[in-house]
Amino acid sequence: MSVQQRQQSRKLKSHTCRLVCYASLAVALLCTPLVSAAAQTDGLNSTAGSEGLGAAATDAAGYYPTNVAPAPEFAPGRNPYGNLKNVIVDWNLAAQQLGRTSGYDPPRLLSLVHLAQWRALQAAGGPTSNYSMSAVAGYAGHFVMAQVLPSNLKDYDVLLAAQLGNISAADATTAQTIATTAATLLLQNRTNDGTQRFIIVPIAQSGSPQGEYQYAPNQTYPRNQNKANATSYVIPFPLSQLNTTNMRPPAIPSPEFDADYAFTLAFGAINSTNRTAYETDTAKFWYDESTGNEGITAHYNNVALASLPANTSLYDTAHFFAIFNTAQFDGRIAYFTMKYDNLFWRPITAAYQLISSGNSSAGVTADPSWQPLLTTVPEPDYPSGHGVLSGVAEAVLRNWFGTDNVTFSMVSEYPALGVYPANGTTPLPSRNYTSFSSAAMETGISRVYAGIHFLHDVTDGRIVGNQVGDYVFDNFEAKWSGAPPTVASGGVVTA
Repeated sequence: MSVQQRQQSRKLKSHTCRLVCYASLAVALLCTPLVSAAAQTDGLNSTAGSEGLGAAATDAAGYYPTNVAPAPEFAPGRNPYGNLKNVIVDWNLAAQQLGRTSGYDPPRLLSLVHLAQWRALQAAGGPTSNYSMSAVAGYAGHFVMAQVLPSNLKDYDVLLAAQLGNISAADATTAQTIATTAATLLLQNRTNDGTQRFIIVPIAQSGSPQGEYQYAPNQTYPRNQNKANATSYVIPFPLSQLNTTNMRPPAIPSPEFDADYAFTLAFGAINSTNRTAYETDTAKFWYDESTGNEGITAHYNNVALASLPANTSLYDTAHFFAIFNTAQFDGRIAYFTMKYDNLFWRPITAAYQLISSGNSSAGVTADPSWQPLLTTVPEPDYPSGHGVLSGVAEAVLRNWFGTDNVTFSMVSEYPALGVYPANGTTPLPSRNYTSFSSAAMETGISRVYAGIHFLHDVTDGRIVGNQVGDYVFDNFEAKWSGAPPTVASGGVVTA
């Protein structure tokens, strides 16, 4: 089936889903002179990253004492979720951990790390490279992490040294040069991607017209407004090209909004008698706000780690995670653009404002003390970011495997990281899934059970996420196999 036929089929499926829910890089880089890492880092953090690991006069393996044990989350050769273990997985888990502890945007960090690794491997000759692919990928991951988050440099150094093993100094130097050249070109390309902008958002005051976004109690700032209209990796702007022009929250008043409002107040209240114990655990299982800023992106990277077979090659692993995480980043751009375009209110605001007006809506008993099960995040409501990003993950995984029906198990990060729980905390039990779509749909409804979203937010979010994931999967190579696309100030890819 051609890309055009798949896209036409997906349009029909998206329309049906909504109705149901409502009722060549190698050439480009190898032609670039392979200059030294020092010369390539002009404009970057030249003090971050001990990229002399392979360039030293001694073997790289002797650069660090062999008795230096890495922190558990930076240990090489592990995968707590599945059987696939290689250098790409090592850096994926390291980047996830830094997303949790540093507050750095996980979709941006993971996309930079894995896109740099894939482009470096392409520059080294692709799947049939004569170079050490582990060394090339290791150096690329190390270089990006050291540039973006240099405070953990010693952890990256120990991890890279372990990955290089007994590679000769000459081979390590070659791998280093290929990797840092590719990574530098990518970082320079993404420096002005719009995610660093300061943007003032007009926030409605308490008592403003119904439907307008207001701060939830004890919140004084909106977050991630700089992601709106930032530069995507692959998806086009305006988003109307992804058929999202008809995506809007329900009008107020309307039967659709009344139904949404009634459901969230009934099932999302902290003291709900309608929500089952399993549904309460579902809200917590996918919450992903309690251990830092790792977010739903890291959780679905772990779904991928649980699903990819153990015999996946290093090159294919790099290729997959480059597509997967550029799609996650683009999904984040898409939903924040929509959030700050619509500026729709959160359930807690709707509850307080409608209850104070004497409107119990659709038979829900007015309760001026209504509270959601979990804390409302400080950003507009529509669409659900979890709905979008789980939909992105679903689409990329479905396309990669050629089927939706893949069985996997997954752990939660609530109340603490399931793999390394804090003392005195007990992670929720793992869950088993028979398809990517079943996990994505559960992720969406979890936000309603948490009391922080309406049904339209998550059903529309999944549709947008599927569109983003399908589009990135179909167009990734065309956009990124050659020289990096030009980035214009203000967040528009000019190609």
